[in-house]
Amino acid sequence: MTEIKFTSKEHEYFYKTMIQKSGNRDSYHRVFFYCVGISDTARRNINRIFDFEQDRIKPDGLHEGWQTGGTVRITRLAFNLWNGYMAQGEERMSTPYEMFDCSYSPYFYEAIKYRQYQTCPAGIQLREWIYPMGERELWRVHAGKRSRVFG
Repeated sequence: MTEIKFTSKEHEYFYKTMIQKSGNRDSYHRVFFYCVGISDTARRNINRIFDFEQDRIKPDGLHEGWQTGGTVRITRLAFNLWNGYMAQGEERMSTPYEMFDCSYSPYFYEAIKYRQYQTCPAGIQLREWIYPMGERELWRVHAGKRSRVFG
């Protein structure tokens, strides 16, 4: 697996700092803080969407005034990769069609790829196919059989 790609030095610094602050290095925390760190606005509001004392997400943070179209997408993906969370009645807004319709989508792909890599059982490999027009697919390969993860 190649190194994860960060949007900036600030993104990488935030990620490392939050992992240290949380005291937990599992894949849930890693991917959550990676997602939130994508945007400067989301980084500044981390305490509005994550409770460090209780070690849990704060779903009400999705509907606060600081959220933008992009940060809502970031927060939805971070929450979903944390524990499968989707706001009741807003499930349609958590589909790849809606969430990936922004400039952050290459980093969303990185987050999913990283999460899948961290949770793959032994003997399963992840393979990435990038087609000539730039389309990407991520597949799990096990015993010669493959199944689509993303794409």
